[in-house]
Amino acid sequence: PMSATRDTVRVELAPGGIAIVTMNRPARSNAIDDAMWEDLRATFRELEVDEDVRCCIIRGEGRNFNAGIDVTSVEGVFGM
Repeated sequence: PMSATRDTVRVELAPGGIAIVTMNRPARSNAIDDAMWEDLRATFRELEVDEDVRCCIIRGEGRNFNAGIDVTSVEGVFGM
């Protein structure tokens, strides 16, 4: 069974082929920065081809599920 930890994402395979994907940046309300985006992409690419996985549950560590994009990671894009 798959179990993986990246810098910003944890994955556990629960019984019945359920992948539990946890965004793990609770100090930033699980806001998505470049590192988390890459971790999520890599995670879902792996899950997509894992024949043991039937579905995914996505959750956020801490009080918040997700605060959206971490604007501090895109300051240059918006001229901030």
